[in-house]
Amino acid sequence: MYSDANGTRFGGPAAFAVAAILVSAGAHAEIVWSGDFNDHDFSNYHTNSDPNVVAFHLVPPYGRPPQYGYQHPAHVGNGDLLSLVDSPTRGSKYSARFVVKSKAGGGVEPADCDPALDCSTRRSQLQMTSTLLEYYNAIPQGAERWMSISFFIPENYDGSGGGFGPVLWGSKSSSQNKPGTFGIWAEDGQWQIIHRYYSRRMHEQGVDFRPSWWLTFEYSTEFPSADNWAQGLVDFPDVEASRAALSNLNRGSWTDFIWHFKTDVDEFEDNTGFLDVWMRAGSGEWVHVLKIRPMKDLARVSTWPETSPERVFDRGIGQYGPGGYTSQMGLYMDRDRVWGHDENMVIYMDNHKIGDENATFADMSHDGSAPGKPPPTADVPPNPPVIVEND
Repeated sequence: MYSDANGTRFGGPAAFAVAAILVSAGAHAEIVWSGDFNDHDFSNYHTNSDPNVVAFHLVPPYGRPPQYGYQHPAHVGNGDLLSLVDSPTRGSKYSARFVVKSKAGGGVEPADCDPALDCSTRRSQLQMTSTLLEYYNAIPQGAERWMSISFFIPENYDGSGGGFGPVLWGSKSSSQNKPGTFGIWAEDGQWQIIHRYYSRRMHEQGVDFRPSWWLTFEYSTEFPSADNWAQGLVDFPDVEASRAALSNLNRGSWTDFIWHFKTDVDEFEDNTGFLDVWMRAGSGEWVHVLKIRPMKDLARVSTWPETSPERVFDRGIGQYGPGGYTSQMGLYMDRDRVWGHDENMVIYMDNHKIGDENATFADMSHDGSAPGKPPPTADVPPNPPVIVEND
């Protein structure tokens, strides 16, 4: 038997995601949630109320996965838009395949419209909104966490077109009516990483979050720059290396992301938050692409009329939300990013997991590698994790 964060005991395929303890170099590192597909089902993405029920609210109904097991009867489809495949994979037996159809690729409206919004957007996502927050308490506000996620971008992937996205992974705080806090995008032939902040003080004083451009930080080959918030260049450990990594969409192979962060939405002077992101293309070297720390910069005061004195750049890490953070992964974008293309948009996702403050970089990578540390050789396999059952 295993216990979840609320002390509820249960068994079954989701149990490992709650209670696997990895022993590493004498310290106990806990993987607080694992999204692997080794059991050839989506049981690690279960609903909040029942660990043995899986639903897919953010996938158009006809294209939801076939019945792999544990799925609610109303959430079974033909697998056109979300399915499990045995190739390509990144550390698991299976990976998740997400599809958003173009008109030429067989898409039909309204069947392919975004089930959460309308026909102006497209979506095929795994949703962990309430489950990560309430069931696992995986990323509490103010906690130090590690996160890994890997994406395979096919050769014919095309993220050009009008509107926003495609968003591959996003995280939001528990407060409602706010855009995502963290994100990974793949558009116009490059990666983009998003960080938005919203402080506790802003929340308490009722500062309007919308529009959020002055609280949003995009990291890509173009931003920040000497002409657009030059102060933000300090968030790149090495500007040239970070831009080179972000410019490589690495079509036809896997790209790995590892995040290490501590959210803190208090004022700059007493802020202890941080956000570090590493990337790796295929079997290449790990690149430290972001090193974000709290910052105060009066040059980023809003240029609008001073209707709110709180419009001062005093950046923490994350957005205020007392319940913590959630996660969504897959494809989400404006309709024009895909509808007029010759082919459908497809991505694969694997090695998605969240580690606590005792985890190490090697615990999160799919092969035990880390910056400056190659993966273990085939002749000397790493010691397997020690799984400790909670009594």
